[in-house]
Amino acid sequence: MWKAANVSYTRYASEMADILRKCLKDPYSDIALERSKMHIRETIYKDGKPISQELYEEFEKAYKNLSRQKE
Repeated sequence: MWKAANVSYTRYASEMADILRKCLKDPYSDIALERSKMHIRETIYKDGKPISQELYEEFEKAYKNLSRQKE
């Protein structure tokens, strides 16, 4: 199904898990949403030395930034 959506498996699984967490009733939804938070740190290297570093707190922003860099 994720291939039909034309996205990576990781992206698809993350989106489906997010939908499931939003469907839960209180207090389970609050617990699940708190547990789902993640931080993504991206470091760009040039000649073996780090030249920039970004910290993302949302998967969507990190994914969109990665998509822009590939173009």
